Amino acid sequence: MSQNLLSLCFCLVFLFPFYFSGGANTYYIDNLTGNDSNSGKRPRKAWATISKVNESGFRAGDRILFRGGQAFEGTVHLKNLVGEKEKKIVISSFGKGHALICGLNAEAFIADSCSYLQIKNMEFTGSGRKSGNTTSGLLIRGGSNIEIDSVKVSAFQKSGVDIRDAENISVLRVHAYDNGFAGIQTGVAYHSPFKLVSKNIYIGYCTVENNPGDPTILNNHSGSGILVSGTNGAVIEYCLARNNGWDQPWEGNGPIGIWAYHSDNVLIQHCISHSNKTNPKGWDGGGFDFDGGVTNSVMQYNLSYNNAGPGYGLYQYAGAGSWENNILRYNISYNDGIEIDSCGLQIWNGQPDKPTFKNASIYNNLFINDYGKAVNYKSGNIPGIYYWNNIFASALGPVTGERSLSVFENNLYWQFGREIKFNNSDAKAIYSDPMLNLPNPLNFQFEEPVNLKHLEFFKLLSGSPCFEKGIDIKNRGDFDFWGNLLPEDSSKLNIGPWQIID
Repeated sequence: MSQNLLSLCFCLVFLFPFYFSGGANTYYIDNLTGNDSNSGKRPRKAWATISKVNESGFRAGDRILFRGGQAFEGTVHLKNLVGEKEKKIVISSFGKGHALICGLNAEAFIADSCSYLQIKNMEFTGSGRKSGNTTSGLLIRGGSNIEIDSVKVSAFQKSGVDIRDAENISVLRVHAYDNGFAGIQTGVAYHSPFKLVSKNIYIGYCTVENNPGDPTILNNHSGSGILVSGTNGAVIEYCLARNNGWDQPWEGNGPIGIWAYHSDNVLIQHCISHSNKTNPKGWDGGGFDFDGGVTNSVMQYNLSYNNAGPGYGLYQYAGAGSWENNILRYNISYNDGIEIDSCGLQIWNGQPDKPTFKNASIYNNLFINDYGKAVNYKSGNIPGIYYWNNIFASALGPVTGERSLSVFENNLYWQFGREIKFNNSDAKAIYSDPMLNLPNPLNFQFEEPVNLKHLEFFKLLSGSPCFEKGIDIKNRGDFDFWGNLLPEDSSKLNIGPWQIID
């Protein structure tokens, strides 16, 4: 190869990366120095408005960057944009800080039928759930393979992040607060006839707080943290939900910190839900919930505490699809139900005449309550609910309500200060103080889901009757609440979520 040809190749590869990027461009938007008549391809030639973005076409690998520290009024509305797996279309900020998109009374961002987008390092705000806004903040409608990462979204009447009829969506490190209906929502609420309209949704490392309720919804719930509905395949992990639902106007069924309904194959794990609320005259307001029409789903390694309602709910409402084949394991509830149905776990069947609420495995959980019950059957006798290796400790009866169709085996029951018997339905029951390392209930607070494995409280103390008293069960999982591997020798299993040997 000649020296001239080598020099030409060097120039093409190192001096003109644009050529080898497949024609991808970076577009800049600066509302102080920009002008929509500019090319937009350099910071000094930036566009000025969201309108210019909406009327422009983009292709795989393009980047659309708003000047950090600036506020842009309007709705970014992208339609039918198609990126590629290795060449996503990126919407983000440049310069110092995050750009703020002010949707005012409308959405701040809409992606309609787009694929391979990444929305990152941005902030989205509305005019307020009671101040004129009537929409969600960041709306994904249709499309696939979209990643939302490191964004803040607040002050929208509906949901902060709203995902509808889309698949392969990732929601990472989102802070959703001061919204009405929910912090993060998938599917279409109250969709009828029920359909699984979204698929493969991942929600991780998010904080949803102070989403109080939608003032326009007067006949149903609002004010949840994370709500998965109408979804086939969802993972929610390492998320924090706190202080949601306190201004729901409806006096009936209420919001939950993190929950799912009418969905299949949902996994909720390593999350914290605390201090969530509901209307003072309403229901719910709990930590976690598998509600009507949930199937083949798992809740594990979660911490719930100080919620107005029950820590964990297994509910079926009238008219919902089948609820069955769900698992609740290695979870902790501490002093939940401060205002409503004080208990760690609640079972409620709103359609008792139909056998569509059945089959749940509940094992190695800790439900402890200083003033209420551990487990409460509020309504409906449910067939096929199995309890193994749980710790039920409470001030009132550890398990209350009609539960004759449920099966209890090898659980520990403790009513503080009293020796009790649990109607002899659990032939292997242990009636004893579990001997736990408990926090001070007046000041307990833990808000770091990624550090749950370092939580010092709720472990068994030396001499606890729970040590090596667990029984082996099918599909018992690989780890305990703290991430410890379960012992291979089944005779070394403990009762409760702590599996280290004394």
